[in-house]
Amino acid sequence: MLGNKVARADDFDCLDWNKKVPHILVTGGSGGFLTVWDVKTKKESLTLNNLNRKAVSAVAWHPEQQTKLITAIPDDTNPVILMWDLRNSHAPERVSRFCRYALWVNG
Repeated sequence: MLGNKVARADDFDCLDWNKKVPHILVTGGSGGFLTVWDVKTKKESLTLNNLNRKAVSAVAWHPEQQTKLITAIPDDTNPVILMWDLRNSHAPERVSRFCRYALWVNG
């Protein structure tokens, strides 16, 4: 079984397989956690707190860079895309906030 008390293997809404490392995948869910899993070892490698545990509606690995991924927060009034580099996983590398008419990029 994969998982622990923080990130359960059956508690996710989205996932994506790493394009460069085929045994690595990331999951995200309504609990606000992102979890990077290593299916070879059947363990999580890393769990991230998605912007103060905001729900995760989508995750995607960068097609060329194996340590980078993006996540989306499903909020109609304040949608956000977070860009992560897992070499420094304490905070997103970039935060992009959208509104109905514009895009702001911080970072």
